[in-house]
Parts: sequence; C-alpha cells; structure tokens
Amino acid sequence: MFEIEKTLVASSAHITRKDMATIHTLFPEMSGNCRLIDYEYGVIVHMLEGFDLSELGGLGLSDGILSLFIFTVSNGCIKLKIDCDGPKYDGFKIYEW
Repeated sequence: MFEIEKTLVASSAHITRKDMATIHTLFPEMSGNCRLIDYEYGVIVHMLEGFDLSELGGLGLSDGILSLFIFTVSNGCIKLKIDCDGPKYDGFKIYEW
C-alpha cells in the first residue's frame, strides 16, 4: 500500500521574516502537533494529527502565513513547504524581506 501525503508549496514571499523566526521558536512547543523540517531553500511545516489552527491565533503571525495555513488545511494538505523559489499565488499577501 502506498502512502501519499499532500503538500502545499508556496514562496517565502508570502510570509514575513518575523514569521520564520516565530515558527522556529514556538512551533516545537506546540504540543507535539507540528514538526519543522529545515532544508536548503526554506522550511517544511508538517502538521501532525491533532494540529489545531486555532493555536496559531495568539502567536503574532502575519495574515500572510495564517492564510497559507488555512488554505493548506482546507485543501487536505498535511504539509506546508515554504520555499524561497516556490510559487507566488494571487490573492495572498506578498512581503519584502
């Protein structure tokens, strides 16, 4: 049996520099419901079973990254890959780094 996981890939332009620092600082403490995987071009946020979007509200994240998380989860994806060369999507905020 194959195990296939859906991942949304998005440009890091959709998040702020502060968002990146916040997810690295606070996500490891989120009840074990989220795993960060750093790689050469960005980060993959793996939302494990029990991941709760409502936990993100009080972290001071930008509207841009919150929108990406909502879009990711609402489309049945369990991973959000934030990549410096990833696609920029219409309808999502763009931030200058």
